[in-house]
Order: sequence, then C-alpha cells, then structure tokens
Amino acid sequence: MAGFFPELTANAVDDDRSPAAANGSTYDAQIKYWCGAAWEEAKREADDTPEIREMNHVIDYLAGQQWKGPQPAHRAKPVTNRTLSLFWETVGLLTDIRPVFEVHATTPNEARTAEILNNLVKAWALENNFDLSLAFVVMYSMLTTGWAKLAWDPFANQGQGDIAMTALAANRVLELGRDQATQDAECLIFNNDVTLAWLKRKYPVTGAAVKPDVSYSKFDVPVAGPAHISPQLFMNLSPGMKRKLGQAPDMTQSVYPRVNYREYWMKDDSRNESSRVMTMGRKGTNWCYDVKPGEMLYPRGRIIAIANNVILDDQPNPYWHGMFPFARLRLQAVPWQGVGMSPMKPIMANQDIMNQILGGIMNMVKLAISPGLIMPKNALTPEQLKGIDTSRPNEKISYSPNAPFKPEFRKPPEIPAYVMQAFQIADREMDRFSGAAAIGNALQKKQVPGGDSLEQISQSKNTPIRSMGRNIEGFIGELGQLFIPNLMQFYTASRRVEMLGAHGLLPVDYDANPGSLVPANMELTPERYARRFKFRIERGSLLTVQRVERANWAIRLFAMKAMSLQQLYRILDMNINVPKMMEEMMEEAKMVQAVAPPKKGHK
Repeated sequence: MAGFFPELTANAVDDDRSPAAANGSTYDAQIKYWCGAAWEEAKREADDTPEIREMNHVIDYLAGQQWKGPQPAHRAKPVTNRTLSLFWETVGLLTDIRPVFEVHATTPNEARTAEILNNLVKAWALENNFDLSLAFVVMYSMLTTGWAKLAWDPFANQGQGDIAMTALAANRVLELGRDQATQDAECLIFNNDVTLAWLKRKYPVTGAAVKPDVSYSKFDVPVAGPAHISPQLFMNLSPGMKRKLGQAPDMTQSVYPRVNYREYWMKDDSRNESSRVMTMGRKGTNWCYDVKPGEMLYPRGRIIAIANNVILDDQPNPYWHGMFPFARLRLQAVPWQGVGMSPMKPIMANQDIMNQILGGIMNMVKLAISPGLIMPKNALTPEQLKGIDTSRPNEKISYSPNAPFKPEFRKPPEIPAYVMQAFQIADREMDRFSGAAAIGNALQKKQVPGGDSLEQISQSKNTPIRSMGRNIEGFIGELGQLFIPNLMQFYTASRRVEMLGAHGLLPVDYDANPGSLVPANMELTPERYARRFKFRIERGSLLTVQRVERANWAIRLFAMKAMSLQQLYRILDMNINVPKMMEEMMEEAKMVQAVAPPKKGHK
C-alpha cells in the first residue's frame, strides 16, 4: 500500500468546508482511492480470521440456537443452555471489580495536579457508568476481542461535551500494519452504521453531501396478494412472483436513512516541504499548531473521515496523547494472532455433546411413552390403525384372528450407564471455566468449609479467571494512559468546579492561560507536559476473587498487631476517617460511662 500512498500536502483548514469544496480534485481522488484500498485489505484480513467470522455463531449459541442444520420433525432438539449460564457467570466474575489505581506525577511539584486528576477519574467513572461500559467490552471479548473507543463527544452531557467511552465489537475496529500492541499499528479503521441526521450534526457542511446507503436504509414490507387469489395460494408463490402480483412495494425507505461511516486513524510521516509555516488543525482549538519548514505535518497522526465516498474530514489527530483513541481487550491473548481466542469455543463444543445426549434420551422417552406397534399387515384394517393412540391409557386393540402372530408394542432400548457418565464429563468440563465446580466439590465434603475457605478454594481453581483479570488490568491501564491527557485537554476550570467544587481549582487556573491545568509560559508543549502524569493500576487489586485473598492477609496481619487500623482500612478500600472514628468511639464510651458508672474496683 505504501507504493500508491499519496504524497499528501498540508491540509490546513479552519472548519469542515474545505474538504467539501475539494471533493472533485485529484488530491481528494487519491485519498478516496487509498482509503478504499485500505478498507478492502483490512476487511479481507478480518473476514479471513476465524474468530471474527464465527462471532455470530457464538451469539446463536448464547441465544439457544444450537442445533446445526435441518433436523427431522420427530427428532427431539432439546437445549440445556449451560453456555449462556457460564457466559453470565464469567462476565459477573470479571466485572465485579473495584480497581485500585493512582495518577502520579513524575515531578514532585505536580502532586496537587495529580490529586485533582485522581478525583476527576473517580467522578467521571461514577457519572458515566464506567462499570457498565466495561461489562459490554468484556462481553465482546468473550466472543473474541473487545474494543473501547475513548474520545471527546461534543454532544454528551446535555450538549456541553464530555469524554465518552464506547464499547465496540471486533469487526468495528480493523487494523493494518500491526504487530502486537495496538499503538504499533500503522492504521486503525473505525466503522459504524450511523444515521444521516447524526452525520449532519457532527459535520454540518460536508455531512449534507452524503447520500443514504440503500443496503442500510431500506427494509422489506409484507406484500399483500390480490383479491382474486386465495391467501394460501399466494403464500406458496416465489418471492419474485409475489412482488409482481402484490399490491404493495417490496422495499421502502427508512424514516432515518443510514450510511456506513468510517474513520481512518493513521500515522503519516509527511513533512512541510514548503518555505512557509503551515497552520495545522482548526484555529481556535487547543490542538491547533504551527509546522515550520521541514518539520512533520502530523506528529500526532492523522484522521480521515469518509461516508459513502464523501470525505467528511481530514485533520491531524486532535488528542494530545498522540495515540489511537482505542484500547483492545483480549481475555485470552495469544502471540500468533491479533485477535483473542474466544473463551466460549470449548464450552460450545461440550454443549454440543450434552445436547446430543439429552436429545437421544428424549427420543427414548418418546418411545417409552408412545411405543411403536409391531404386527402383520393383515392384523388391522387401515381404519383401525388411524384410531390407535399408543399413549392413551388402557388402549385396547382388536386384531384379525387370521394374523400369523398377535401385535405387540416395541420395547424401548435401555440407556447404557456410560451415556450419563459422558454427560457428566461434559458438564464438569464446562464448569472448569467458572468457580462453580470448586465450590460444589467443597460442599460434598463431610465437613463443609466456611465462607472464607470457599472463597480461597474458588480462587485456587480459577486460574483462567485470574489470567483474564490480568488482561483486564492491562486494558484499564491502557485506557488510563489515554484518559489522563484527555482530562487535561478538555476539562476546563468550570467543568472541574462542577465535578469537584472548589477543590478542583489550582493557581495555574488564573495564569496567562486561564482555565487550563497546563501552566502558561512553559518551555514544554501541552503534549509533553501531559506525559508527566502516569496512570498506574495496582496489580492484583481488580477482581473480587483477588481482593478477598488480599483482605484475608490484611486482617491476619492486623490481628498480629503488625499493621495499623488505618492501613487495614486502606487495603480494604474503605473510605473511613480513622482519627474521626476513634474520636467518636471515645465520646460514645464517655456517654455510656455517664449513664452507667462503673462499680467500685472496676475501671
């Protein structure tokens, strides 16, 4: 692709009007050609990936559609949907989290700013239901890979704008030129089906030139047959004949037409080859910058937005962190492929075994309830055969005395013992992916262990869950590295006061660059200043199954007087003011002593 990548000159615009005016130029034709080729290549790679190709198959299993291919009508097709129950059990374990994290500064004099950033992260997570968004990402990653887009949304917070986290499926973010880490890719393509109304709100000028996509904007309408044809006969006609004879159109336009919208986030090494200073980005924004001759035009990267072959936007990456605004979660990451392995695949294989066994048992039950009748041809007349119901109690049958032998009911075969043993083996194999098996085995012991012991047993058997939790920790850490610069870039003083009150202000809010956490008149650029703050999540503090073990050790150390009460509460993540609590306890003891004074000789 590098062979025909256009040598793009500086595209410095003040708003989104310039791309619309230049959509017929050779420059824009090159961009459209390159973007189309990049999309085809990325789409082909995604279609060749089995995990992405089989995502809908996993969803069918979760919905209970587990029998493959056509089955005879008389065959039982039962579904004991353990796949869905284990899916929710695993999601519940992985989303029952209270991560212990910290935003720390690399320089001592920025400690107060780091404290404000810590409080902003907690307030944002509470206001925007971060736990629910994370649960959706985990659900997508149970299929193969989950993505999160962390970007500034100008329509959020009642039109005031806010940082928004969006959970995305694996086929919504396609990668090109990637090794292992997401930020090492050359290009990320985000695609989504959006309405034209949304597109016009986001791009008021260029969005008006986008036409609706027929494949996303029309839907079938039931065709009514003419009056002179019976409804039964009309239903048996082919779809084409129905459309010709029908009185209504077969397709109609949606009231909210849609189109496929794509964002190409790429690395671009183009340089300013002119002899003048180029202004990149939209003027008046905090991400607009000047490029001197010979310098890189897109040091933070570049984004091109396209919908239905119309260039909507072509700008530098607006984010100070200079990274793709995406984070990837793979619960079962492997080195030989970019997407993660689905934890549901082995469960689905055992689900098939259980369904087949249960279906065979149900067929035998049908044979036992309604056994087959074995008889000579001349034993019963056709009218007698129609009136026989083998499932009816005390069914009596009269047969011809000329029959060589009397009719008899077929005895159903007995189920071998190994059938149920195979069923239990498959059931136990599915339970290995949750804590249910460990707790069930503990309850079968003669002495039932206590609650803490059950938790410890569950933890020791939950190695896959611990591994998945470690991957979630890395995912949240990656999100934090994207989130902290966004706070500094987009959260003004008024927004911080709205969330934290007066504690959200600093002296730098009143300098030559008011309302910004970035000090004015600094030698460092805002991008480099934002890198002074690091997001760190404490390893092993994420999942409940990991916190219980940590809490048990803390309680034991406190009982041995090897730890203070305040440190104990800090480990238990209990926001308690220990000095104030001790003062209240002493006051309460004084009140009790005043009401009931101690006896003589007792303190």
